[in-house]
Amino acid sequence: MRQHQSPICETQLIPSALLHAILRTPVLPRHRVKAPRRTTVLEPSHHIEGLLESLVRSINIVPAEARAVTDRSDLSLPLQRIINKGTNVGMSWKCWTDKDLHVWLFVGGMLLGLSRQMGSPVLQVRQYRERGLPDTANWVIDRQANWRRCDAHDAEA
Repeated sequence: MRQHQSPICETQLIPSALLHAILRTPVLPRHRVKAPRRTTVLEPSHHIEGLLESLVRSINIVPAEARAVTDRSDLSLPLQRIINKGTNVGMSWKCWTDKDLHVWLFVGGMLLGLSRQMGSPVLQVRQYRERGLPDTANWVIDRQANWRRCDAHDAEA
């Protein structure tokens, strides 16, 4: 299995009840499993929002002094459109801004097929800044609440 370098500096633990609820998916054998041709994103839920926030906090990309945005109408129209497109296909979102009007918007959803194959929740996350889309990645959380990037190659291992 290929090792990935990830920007994880500190792990943000999520509540054990939430992790238990998400990890109820049975662990499937990882050998003889092929990557799915098509990915399915689950409907938005508080579980996915909790995972998304856990991921963002664990990779330390949002400054501590940034404030959370809970109402999409507080954002620019282009960012509102991104959120609407994501929520229309079952994704959740989390956003932060700072006093200098920098924006950190994360739109993501759980990839059901890949989560089952990996035996752990896998989020597909798109990160937007005030100038556009700098990063898109799949992230997997393990049973110790540690996040790491993953790709289709990980599912085949």
